[in-house]
Amino acid sequence: MGRTDKNTQIGFMGTIACADITQDIPKIRCPTLVITTEESGLASVEANRAWQQKIPDSKLLVMPGNSYHVAVSDAEACAKAAADFIGRST
Repeated sequence: MGRTDKNTQIGFMGTIACADITQDIPKIRCPTLVITTEESGLASVEANRAWQQKIPDSKLLVMPGNSYHVAVSDAEACAKAAADFIGRST
């Protein structure tokens, strides 16, 4: 993300918030780990769970805190959880 061209990022930000991927979620066919926090400002745990449950072979991990970008704020914990998930999925 940090190496993305500024103009590309600006163009992306204007469209991502209004992208409707609802129909695509059930089409995900690989094991998927969804990670959120207990008090994310983006969506409640229940809202994240509702999306996650539409993905076949998926798991929801709820971490403590209120980060909206937990992969940045808790990078090591997320990396470990992802590696563990991948290890169990292969």
